Amino acid sequence: MTTIAKLNFLRKQAGLPMIRFDLIRLREEDIQDLRDAYAAMYEISDIALGDQRGYFALARGHGYDQDLCHDDDRTFLTWRRS
Repeated sequence: MTTIAKLNFLRKQAGLPMIRFDLIRLREEDIQDLRDAYAAMYEISDIALGDQRGYFALARGHGYDQDLCHDDDRTFLTWRRS
């Protein structure tokens, strides 16, 4: 069976929008893919400061270390809230 990461990779290559899946319904293979992705982002942050693929570069986009995140703002992009 294809994992979510592989399915979204194929969709991206085909020019299709990627699918956002419910974390509660992830299978073990999908959870491992997610863990591997986070580990890779942390590693990029550790070895290549400023690389936009790293964890901290992505976190800054959400306001990390700048107090800019709007997750609790009910008027900010209701589809974005966790």
